Amino acid sequence: MSSKQHLTKYEIPTATTQRALIIAEAKEEGLIPDNSSVFDNVDDLVKSLEEDE
Repeated sequence: MSSKQHLTKYEIPTATTQRALIIAEAKEEGLIPDNSSVFDNVDDLVKSLEEDE
């Protein structure tokens, strides 16, 4: 019996997910600027999301 674990289709990231993970890591490392909006309450977050529609 092999000691390798097999990934299920739900554990293998899609190309979109993989790209998002790489971008998040690059932002965390300071390699690219993080210009994401920051919210300190839910109401402001919801208002921002509604404005984007």
